[in-house]
Amino acid sequence: MVIEKPSLLLAGQEFVRQYYTSLNKAPEYIHRFYGRNSSYVQGGVDPSGKPQEAVYGQNDIYHKVLSLNFSECHTKICHMDAHATLSDGVVIQVMGLLSNSGQPERKLMQTFVLSPEGYVPNTFYVHNDIFHYEDEVFSGSEPELDEESEDKVEEEQEERQPSPEPMQEKANSGYYEVHPVTNGIEEPLEESSHEPEPEPEPETKTE
Repeated sequence: MVIEKPSLLLAGQEFVRQYYTSLNKAPEYIHRFYGRNSSYVQGGVDPSGKPQEAVYGQNDIYHKVLSLNFSECHTKICHMDAHATLSDGVVIQVMGLLSNSGQPERKLMQTFVLSPEGYVPNTFYVHNDIFHYEDEVFSGSEPELDEESEDKVEEEQEERQPSPEPMQEKANSGYYEVHPVTNGIEEPLEESSHEPEPEPEPETKTE
């Protein structure tokens, strides 16, 4: 692939345009972007539940891409970054939406490492490619805690248990007095103690 690149960003944009145009229209030729030492991995897990392994070289990448059954793809690129890396290479990260075979769009994340191809200026091939569907990475499962972490969580929960209410003391705040409310109507506080009223003296009869 030949890129006339005045800057890394333009180089990345041109590569992304060529790559996804080929993926949309002729996925059976997508392996031509790779070299003999290239690696390709599609994230997620295989049918046995193990992480997908990378494949190497044009021939294996060709068969891997065929196994993904890309057909009538429609790609929408939402964001792209390009940065220089070792040996005059370029790292490109792509985020977007991909619809395959008329299915609903899925969020994709793809990272490429482009390496110079031979001595021809501005000619690159894909040395590394990591492809992920976001729904395969963030499947909604909660991370498992080890026993030590679970013990710490239990200890923290015990520490957070509310302590018993302290005995209320007579408030000495000078800002406001608290009055209990029932059905929105304030009721006066009852006195905590009442002094006994003096008993009336018996009336003396006078003759």
